[in-house]
Amino acid sequence: MNKLEESDIIYTAGIFDGEGWIGMNTERSLGIRIVSTNYKLIEWLQAKWGGYIYKRKPYENSSSKKQSYDWYLTKQENVEIFSEKIYPYLIIKREQIGEAFEKRKLFLEKRTDRGWINSNNVKKRWSKIH
Repeated sequence: MNKLEESDIIYTAGIFDGEGWIGMNTERSLGIRIVSTNYKLIEWLQAKWGGYIYKRKPYENSSSKKQSYDWYLTKQENVEIFSEKIYPYLIIKREQIGEAFEKRKLFLEKRTDRGWINSNNVKKRWSKIH
């Protein structure tokens, strides 16, 4: 992840509020996704935050048939840093980020009860964010 200016973080929060998604995959790790038809925006996100770009196939039934791109952030440490940095500037998706971290924390606590994983890192990170 590159050095971020506060303006980069605020701008990213606005993009995420409008076009972003956070969710849990099948391995129960969190992921961030932003979709856009503007490739320069997606490249900018990758340059600033890391992650990777996926080129979508245009939808057959779509009237515009415009090319769109997904930017994904899946490395857990980067997802946590991303969420921590943009959280104070979110308006629309603040609750969604909170819910995702709570679900992740609960999942890890269940696994910890079985002796699989130590969830202290997620608890510490989430307490910083929330």
